[in-house]
Amino acid sequence: MRRLTVLFVLSTLVVLLVASLAAKDDAPQWKALQLKHFTVKSGVDFAPEDLGFLYDGVLDRLHKSKLADQVLDDAATVPQKIGADSVVIEGTVTYFEQGSALFHQARAHIEFKLYRASDHRLITTVMWMGDGLGARAIHGKAWRYIGNMPAHDITKAAEKLQPLASYAAAPPAEAQAPAAAGAPQATAGGEVLTNDSIIEMVTTKLPEDVIIAKIQAFPNKFDLSNSALVDLNQKGVSPGIMKAMLAAPKTGPAPAAAANAPSASIAQTLPPLPHHEGPYSVMEVKHLTVATGVQFPPKGGDAQAYLDAFYETFLKELEKEKFAVQAVAEGSAVPDAANTDAVIIEGKITDFQFTEPKPFHPPVAPVMTMQFNFYRRSDHYALGTMTLIINKMAAWPFMKSNTFGKTVPYFVVKEMKKH
Repeated sequence: MRRLTVLFVLSTLVVLLVASLAAKDDAPQWKALQLKHFTVKSGVDFAPEDLGFLYDGVLDRLHKSKLADQVLDDAATVPQKIGADSVVIEGTVTYFEQGSALFHQARAHIEFKLYRASDHRLITTVMWMGDGLGARAIHGKAWRYIGNMPAHDITKAAEKLQPLASYAAAPPAEAQAPAAAGAPQATAGGEVLTNDSIIEMVTTKLPEDVIIAKIQAFPNKFDLSNSALVDLNQKGVSPGIMKAMLAAPKTGPAPAAAANAPSASIAQTLPPLPHHEGPYSVMEVKHLTVATGVQFPPKGGDAQAYLDAFYETFLKELEKEKFAVQAVAEGSAVPDAANTDAVIIEGKITDFQFTEPKPFHPPVAPVMTMQFNFYRRSDHYALGTMTLIINKMAAWPFMKSNTFGKTVPYFVVKEMKKH
């Protein structure tokens, strides 16, 4: 009898423990989540009534998620007492094209920015690429259904985020003015990051994502010379952190380039990214790379052959589409006179998904994600980053590097023009 009693008590404790753990896993991530009404990028033709349906669809799906205790619409207000543990989401339709035929399907791209409600600190950006939405024009309630798709992407991205308290404080409002002088964000404490600051954070074992977040939020005076990067590597600074240091806006032009640095007026008029009108005299294109862990191409092909083929055509397409007067290969000599209006572009394949063809089924096109970083050539000042998802590659011809090099860069440059 005692054995049965002991077994009963133990089994009850196990059930309670499992239920407690399950309840903990199901606990909402934030206190509140507020979805602001969407906006439309200038030049994008998207009907206001359709925007309303899209907003309702995203809001409906977020209500069903477990991201927050309460999901609020634009008319509500996040209570101040829970603002530090709440998120505001702002969405912008950056591209839209109606479908008109079987091979011309509707496409919509939306950029979502997630901010901490208490200080409007940017936490992350989610880009939703809605391609292949249908061969007919989309209007009205159809957008409410489509709204479930980007809401799903927001939920998945949010689940991977660190607690809101781990992100640095937002800079003052004046520092957030849109690239007003290309200046780095200032902070209330006046802290300026240096190489030693980064080494100190690494040696004290702060999480990498926290260090990167601080790099993005604070002004800096990093030494990014070759010898300094070697020293950082030897002291345990990860490649991800060093890349964030290279991409972070600087407090001023690099000392070695001070004599050739563009004037403030030129710096202010430079657009954040190249566009099809070709504002740059020269675009130097670094050789394409592949992120660690990405299997490219499929079936263990010669990655370098594919990258070389892509690179050759990519240069021609950039020049053809007038991103710059001249697109040149890595290491090319550029006259000093052109330096104030020249950029460097670095590209990387960050993800590659390939579906093995099945018998009696049409092949599925691979999906490739690419990230491009743009820098002013005179002082390596970071101008911006662009992420593209390319899914228009034919499955079978793609297996040959020369076909890849002739076709895929065309689609990449077309996507770049839309951003």
